[in-house]
Amino acid sequence: TIGGGTATIFAMARSMWGQTTQEGGTTNQQQQQSSNLAPNNYGTNPTPNNIDFSPKWRPPSLRTNVPTMNSQGYASIIWRNVRKRNKPSLWQYALRTYDRMGKRDEEQQKNAAAPVRRSNSHHQGALLAAAKLGSWEKAIEIFELVEREQEKLLQKKTTQPLAGNRKTVRKLPVHVTDDMVVSMLYACVRAMRRMSSTESSLEERRRPLDAARKILETVTVKHGIILESRHYNPLAAAYQKLGLRQEAIALVRSLKDRRIGPEPEDGNQEQFNVYNVGTKDKASYTLLVTGAVLEEDWTGAVDSLRNMTDAGLYPNQRHLNAWTEVSERKTKHRNTRSWKKKRDEVWIERGLR
Repeated sequence: TIGGGTATIFAMARSMWGQTTQEGGTTNQQQQQSSNLAPNNYGTNPTPNNIDFSPKWRPPSLRTNVPTMNSQGYASIIWRNVRKRNKPSLWQYALRTYDRMGKRDEEQQKNAAAPVRRSNSHHQGALLAAAKLGSWEKAIEIFELVEREQEKLLQKKTTQPLAGNRKTVRKLPVHVTDDMVVSMLYACVRAMRRMSSTESSLEERRRPLDAARKILETVTVKHGIILESRHYNPLAAAYQKLGLRQEAIALVRSLKDRRIGPEPEDGNQEQFNVYNVGTKDKASYTLLVTGAVLEEDWTGAVDSLRNMTDAGLYPNQRHLNAWTEVSERKTKHRNTRSWKKKRDEVWIERGLR
């Protein structure tokens, strides 16, 4: 609010319309009307019709023309819509804003104007929107665009090959980050899970997974990003869901074995160990055990479980329940049945007697 109360507000309004009260109690309008009897310095007698009562303040040009959006404004629009939960329409609007920014950049380059460049903030927001929507083709398109821009910036900076030098890459305004890799992976995995098994063939459902796997093979060499279990586990679980166990095992085994160390208990955070960077975690070993149980390879399941315990990791009750459910699903006749089904069977047998 304005300090001074209503008196200040009315005083500002009178000043705005040219009707400020003078000390003698007369207004500008009254003084101009009284001066009609005598000519002024310019030799003309002003009349009341010549008095301009229009406001002194004029609206700026942005009131009639659309203001020009800068890169920060585009980033604000993208992230404001991306961070919404369960709003696919807003995620799609964020992608359209990203595409509109790219078209404007191309037009300004043709007209030799100062372009509005897309930075890592815009690329990361668009990748996150594509990941939430499951648009794996759009996610890979954005990821490859970032790779091309990064290569151009590296060529301008130096002629030596520095693609794998992470310190040099991180100084660039546009470069591939770990969050971009994770968003691209989740877009491909979510696209596979949304494809129906009855409407889509196995080849169509594994296409996004193969594309993501192909990119993962070159991430470390091109961008110097160390791949860890959080990159491989979602992709391996997706392959395993399709029944492609060999591909899932190959992804998990590309990680190194974990060093022996104490497992955090009571919700405590695990202490950082430099030797465990890029190694398997509990979810990785669980995937190996689950894959062996699905194919009824009990020897492989026991070996994977032994490797898990040797690494200092131990399954919890949730893992044991999942393995039991998978093993029961593969057997023709379940040995362990619910008490309700056993009760019904007993009643039927007694009734037949």
